[in-house]
Amino acid sequence: MARSKGKRANQDPAVADEAQAAEPVRKKPRPAKIVEYLCNICAHKKPSDSFPDAKSTNIPPSCRGCLGTDSGRICHSCVSNWTSETAAKYAGRSPEEIACLACGDTWPYEYVKMHLSGEDLDRYEARLLRYALREDLNFRWCPAADCEAGYIHERNTNRCRKITCGACEVASCYHCEIVWEARHDCKEHRGEVDPETLKTLQEQQARQCPECGIAVTKISGCDDIHCESCGESFDWASAKLVGGG
Repeated sequence: MARSKGKRANQDPAVADEAQAAEPVRKKPRPAKIVEYLCNICAHKKPSDSFPDAKSTNIPPSCRGCLGTDSGRICHSCVSNWTSETAAKYAGRSPEEIACLACGDTWPYEYVKMHLSGEDLDRYEARLLRYALREDLNFRWCPAADCEAGYIHERNTNRCRKITCGACEVASCYHCEIVWEARHDCKEHRGEVDPETLKTLQEQQARQCPECGIAVTKISGCDDIHCESCGESFDWASAKLVGGG
């Protein structure tokens, strides 16, 4: 009975080459197409990840959509530059002045600070502090040169009050907000107006605030005037504090 021959241990190289050549050639995947958009501020085309989207944590949720749509598309770089410039421009004003470029919604502090760093952030926070302190009528900044300290005292409108800065130890008048001098008299400082300024104020029919002495002009409206300097209200016609002061 005939026996079958066993398989050869080594395959013919020519046959192996033919088998390898018969295998299909796999194409390399094409690279993903980069989507670009035009920034409405700098007018440069940039990749889509250069613009805010729904996942942008440094943009308020209400503005992530409007800054990422065709009508209001603005790149991250322009948003940060605008925030920095606006924070510097509105020194001492309300932080609500900083609003979205696209829709106008105001930005909370926690989002504004994400676009600021170093000295820009320090200056912005200092301005926010100054703005907040303006609302406290008992607060005074030290009038001494090169001193950035301040203090809070209970208001006393009937007489001069000498107070000393806890930081630089310079004495000043709480009422006049100037460095205290020998024989200080608040009435004298209230009347210190140079001739040219006095002439201009007379032409504008200005009034002196009966509380702090600052000159006030009325553009329109009723005679109940609110002094931005000391916070008191007075009657325009009589120049007396409202309430009989």
